[in-house]
Amino acid sequence: MKNRKNYYQILHVQNDAPEEVIRSCYRTMMQKLKMHPDLGGDQEDAALINQAYAVLINPSARAKYDAILSRVNTTSENKSGGNQKQTQKSNRPAPNLNLNDYKENCLFCFTLHKLGKTIKPESFCVNCKSPLFPAKKQRLEKRDQRSILRIGKQWPIKLYTQWPQSTPHSVETQDVSLNGMQILTTIRMYEGQIVKICGESLDSVARVVNQQFQLKDDINYWRVGLEYITLYIHSNYGTFLCIDI
Repeated sequence: MKNRKNYYQILHVQNDAPEEVIRSCYRTMMQKLKMHPDLGGDQEDAALINQAYAVLINPSARAKYDAILSRVNTTSENKSGGNQKQTQKSNRPAPNLNLNDYKENCLFCFTLHKLGKTIKPESFCVNCKSPLFPAKKQRLEKRDQRSILRIGKQWPIKLYTQWPQSTPHSVETQDVSLNGMQILTTIRMYEGQIVKICGESLDSVARVVNQQFQLKDDINYWRVGLEYITLYIHSNYGTFLCIDI
């Protein structure tokens, strides 16, 4: 799966497959074929399968994905000729998921929230309880960057890498900033993966922006950088900054 085929190819279903077929293929791959990490499967492959399933099993998210896929296919076919069309279509990588196309959906489980422009800071998904309010990119003056851009904090958090997921992963942050955080985990993820974070100070839907392998006490760890996409801060005072008066 390293070539990141489109979501239908990942689940081995046709583009017009009904929901019951998609659900059956997903369960077969994760359970019978033992692609779930708990059964010995690769974490990165499982995460990609889960993201494909989350989109295709949700009617509104699937319709938007189909529209994106159709535009990509049409553009590529216009650039190719005659006998090459079918070959290029079957081997074409999936388009990167553009979250701007899913503003009316929860960005973790892709459930339609129907809030439109009325999303409030305390708005949460009715399905997976993820925060819906977009995180604002914080811009700091140069004189402030060194002191508050990234703060070393060790917070215990719960990490969801897929949905549904009955038991979250317990991890600890290495440092936290106004725009994201860095965690140390034994879970291998992939760049662009969407995850859910739950902690005492904040909840967030975040995107993996980088990861680096690290060997610690003979255990394989990954230092993972996460960027907030949506954010709910439980308490504004003292979450990131301590001000001496």
